[in-house]
Amino acid sequence: MKKTIFLFSIFLISTFSAFAQANSFYVCDTNGDDSADGLSEQRPFKTYDHAIWSFNKLEAGGKLLFCRGGKFPATKFARLYNSNCTAEKPCTIGAYGNADLERPVIGADGIHAINFENGGAAKPDGGYNVENLTIMAVSKSGAGIRLFNDVDDVTISNVHIEGFNVGIYAAGNNAPQEGAGSNEANDRLVVKNSNVINNRKIGFLGSCNDCLIEGNNFEGNGTHPSLDHNIYLTGSNKHKKGITVRNNTLYRSAIVDGKCQGVSLVGHGLLENILIENNIIKEDVGKVSGGCWGISIDPGYNKVDESFKNIVIRNNKLINVGMIGIGCASCEGAIIENNEIIDEGNVLRAGVKVPVREENSIKSSNVYIRNNRVILNNESAVGISIGGENPIVVRGNDISLPSTTTSKTCFERFLANVTTDVSQNICSNHNGVSINEDSLNLDSEVADNIVSPPSQEIDVQDVSLPSIRTQNPVVQEANVTNDTSYSRPTITTTEQVEVIDDNASVSFGEESTVTSTGSSPAGDSERFNSLNDDVSENIANITVSHERQLLITEPIIEVVPENVEINETSSYTRPLGNTNSITVKDVTEAARSDYSEVEVTQCRAYSGRRCLLR
Repeated sequence: MKKTIFLFSIFLISTFSAFAQANSFYVCDTNGDDSADGLSEQRPFKTYDHAIWSFNKLEAGGKLLFCRGGKFPATKFARLYNSNCTAEKPCTIGAYGNADLERPVIGADGIHAINFENGGAAKPDGGYNVENLTIMAVSKSGAGIRLFNDVDDVTISNVHIEGFNVGIYAAGNNAPQEGAGSNEANDRLVVKNSNVINNRKIGFLGSCNDCLIEGNNFEGNGTHPSLDHNIYLTGSNKHKKGITVRNNTLYRSAIVDGKCQGVSLVGHGLLENILIENNIIKEDVGKVSGGCWGISIDPGYNKVDESFKNIVIRNNKLINVGMIGIGCASCEGAIIENNEIIDEGNVLRAGVKVPVREENSIKSSNVYIRNNRVILNNESAVGISIGGENPIVVRGNDISLPSTTTSKTCFERFLANVTTDVSQNICSNHNGVSINEDSLNLDSEVADNIVSPPSQEIDVQDVSLPSIRTQNPVVQEANVTNDTSYSRPTITTTEQVEVIDDNASVSFGEESTVTSTGSSPAGDSERFNSLNDDVSENIANITVSHERQLLITEPIIEVVPENVEINETSSYTRPLGNTNSITVKDVTEAARSDYSEVEVTQCRAYSGRRCLLR
């Protein structure tokens, strides 16, 4: 009897140890079986609906892995919550198998495909990774990936999300559990190197603290005017702090009747320490309405007295984005710098506008608009529009108007800014703008390193001012005299970056083929209706290919300027010195020296955003 008990104990210990050490579950539609234990590639589960519950059983650092080349229908709603997973040892939902095969395809039917949510009162949760998956919606409902109830430390990487109501949803929360330490927010969310396209309403929706959205492609998200966006940052109840949106491509926002009719990147609510940099935001020429804007951080949530603190918008390229390029309102401390805003069409009315709409009780203050390049094509357009109750600093901007305009209004000034000095800017005319569509960026360059956003307050005086790179921006033979005009040569930017667009072609079954080509999402509303009611049967026939490769480079923008007219109200004038005092020695020294970092106030000649003669 004792021997039997001893042997049984050994059996239990060995069984428990084997289970405890089995920190991964495998799923494969070709050789899987839901009656298997799923603990190895040789004994995988078969279906998503069965396997997804295994995520909640993983030990710290565990993985739920789907085989490459597999297709997995998802029909049952599941809450993913695992207290074993931590930021130091995150649990992963990802892929395994032959790297030459396509990523696993998860096809969600009327549910959130991956739903991180602890039920009941909110309490801190998280330490999750989602990577190397293709997540598709059978019908335009639910979210591709959803975070609800204080889910923290989540990384979404190399994921294709398409066809949902919302692509990635950093949602709100229930009332917090007493004593659990919930801050009622998603913290440290990272979304990188992913493709979020053709979702019915919004590509990324929600807010978080200390978060990063980097190196992604957002395209064709939204099918309703004004309400839909590629990216919608929103914060309620308390300020969400430290969101960085960097190196992304945003294209074709809220397409209705073939035109963009919504802001591509918008922020409402309560937001603080927001950095938006190095993004490409583009619409097709002539395919925009007045409701289409590029970037705007402004009141629009209507549930709180909205305000936005320490906002930095810099080094972005905005091409044909509609009525407004960059806007801000109720912004306490904002830097808008080194952006390029170019309108090839005839829609853009203001390159930068502050305040861009009616403000709440918080009025925009400590706003700096500097070193931006704005090229307009509408005769009624202005480069920079400033108003509000507090003065705004505007300097070092280069505004180019069409030669046909008679107003020559590079700057529009109202209220407290009616007499604001705009003399330290350039106002010129051009004979036309041409953008080579074949070489226009459609995807962003992915940064090598992920950098956490700043958590401290941003001092507007401490932010560096990287120069905008152009070919031959300096007028080397300008005749600088007491005359009030000089001629500038043709400016052509020719920088090129090659990136491969990883857009997928997807077919469901033998008789139904759907190709992701960037067409209007409005035309894709019945995309998945060819599936039969038996989702399992049809989704097994999903095929995914990545055949479309685009040569993606920076746009070649040619601007043919006319004479720059310098006047006391709308263009740059020398703050120091006198041109009559310029000597041969001065010119020789200038030719040998680099004054690019010299402040404009210390220059006798200034052009192309850099000092020519100190």
